[in-house]
This record gives sequence, C-alpha cells and structure tokens, in this order.
Amino acid sequence: MKYRIFIFIAAIGTAAFGLAASAQEIIPQEFPKKYSPWMQERVDEHEVTDTLSYELPNDGIITILYNSAEYSEKEIDDKLRKPASEAIGFPAGKQLVYHLVERYPETDLQHLFMLLSTKYAGKMKGHMLMLGLPAGIDYIGGHFTPEIGLRVDFHIPKYNLGVSLNDVVYFEDKETGGVKAEHNPFINLDFAYSGRKLFPDNYFQIGYLLKKNSTLFEGTTLKAVYKYQLKKIVYLQAGAISTDNFKQVYPIFGITIF
Repeated sequence: MKYRIFIFIAAIGTAAFGLAASAQEIIPQEFPKKYSPWMQERVDEHEVTDTLSYELPNDGIITILYNSAEYSEKEIDDKLRKPASEAIGFPAGKQLVYHLVERYPETDLQHLFMLLSTKYAGKMKGHMLMLGLPAGIDYIGGHFTPEIGLRVDFHIPKYNLGVSLNDVVYFEDKETGGVKAEHNPFINLDFAYSGRKLFPDNYFQIGYLLKKNSTLFEGTTLKAVYKYQLKKIVYLQAGAISTDNFKQVYPIFGITIF
C-alpha cells in the first residue's frame, strides 16, 4: 500500500468538483502545444460551437471546445465526468483548454478520456495521509476564542478519518492590568464522507479536553462539532461543549481553515 503525504497550511486550498456548460466564447489560458504545425492549423480552423468546463478536485479547470455537430454535451459528460472528478494529479490551480476534433485521433474524445484516466486520475489511487494546521476563531459561552492546532487525516476512498489536537485560547483580563492567555487543549476524532473530493463538504468532530480545570471549563469536558465547507478549506462550524461533568452546556459557533 502506498501512502502519499500532503502538507496543507492555512494559505493552501483546493476543493470541489463541478460541471458548467456555456456556449459563450472563452479565452484559453493555455493550449497543449504538442501538435505539428500542420495539425495545429487544422485544429485552429475547426469551428467551435460550444464549451464545457470541469472544475477539478485540486482547483484546476479543464475547458473543452467542441462542435455540437460532432459531439453532444451528454456524450462528452458521460465519458469525462468520472475521470475528471478523480483528477487530483492535474496541475493545481491551472486551466487547460482542449479542442475536440473528431476526425483526428490526437484530438478526439477518446484521446482526452485516456489522458484524464491515466496521466491525471491515475494519481487518485491508493490512500493518502494529509497533515494540516487548522486555525480559526470560535464564539463559546459569550467569549471569542481563537484556536490553532495540528491535524492528521487518513484519506481512504470516499472517507476521511482524522485525529487532531487543537488549542482553544481564552484571553482573560488580569486584575493588575493586561491579559492572560489560557490554553485549553482538545484531542479530537474527525470523520467525513468525502466521495471523490480531496476536501469533504462536511465534517463531524468529537473532542475531549485534556485539561481538567480552567476559567471556561471545569471537570470532564466534551465537545461535538459539525463543520460545513464554505469554500476550499474554509469551514463554518457549529456544535456544543458539555463541561462541569455534563452539568453545563455551551453552544459553539466559528470559522476555521482546514
């Protein structure tokens, strides 16, 4: 079993797979320059009537130019949707434009299918170990509390299982002036159904406070949180913390990165 290690910090993003179709003319950022001059001229002369774009798991985009007399949108989508949704080997954040021309083997639909299936989607195979540094801010019990931590995710096909350690920091006013930072370390278990996405739409997290007594929490303290993906690695979270041996419950609302 091969494992790939991906390190993500706050500024790194990637996400969801989507489909969009448009008949509007687009300006390609890049064409594959692998054709002979003669072939490139034939491709450039070929009439384009429609476009179809796929947003890939790592924020790359493939835009397909085609003639509706040769291919229908459904025919292209039926062929390319699955390999495109798995193409995490595609250059991150890049847009490539492919001009489909049926008469040439180098430019037909089957050629593009094989390219996605072997060169790019083939890197989706196996399991992945992802390391991240989540950071965010929460509203707990009437206080705003920043949090930062370390997270390890084990990605298997369709699921993410993770363990994280995050520190909820409470800033308390000192009687002598100034503030004191109080640290509340939680160890958490994370679970998500990710489908073919590298970053799932939703996360469920259960946590246990390693520190028994603090200004905010006392005794046995547990938390349960639901995270909803806003964009890429940015999540809204909501849940509850039970403290003082389950006698007190605080709602949690916040926003986190990874």
